[in-house]
Amino acid sequence: MKGFQLSYTIVEFIISEYGIDSLNKLIRNLAGFQEIFHCSETKLHEEWVHYLKKSV
Repeated sequence: MKGFQLSYTIVEFIISEYGIDSLNKLIRNLAGFQEIFHCSETKLHEEWVHYLKKSV
């Protein structure tokens, strides 16, 4: 598995936890990651993993 099969889960997580507006902002400005989510990439990853574990 190269990750593509799981890529929809990050989109689902962002929409669920941060809203569609945050997803749209990220798509338009990848460099604005910390301003959009108010956390580090590591913290967002941890939150995503927790979200996935809850979903199973």
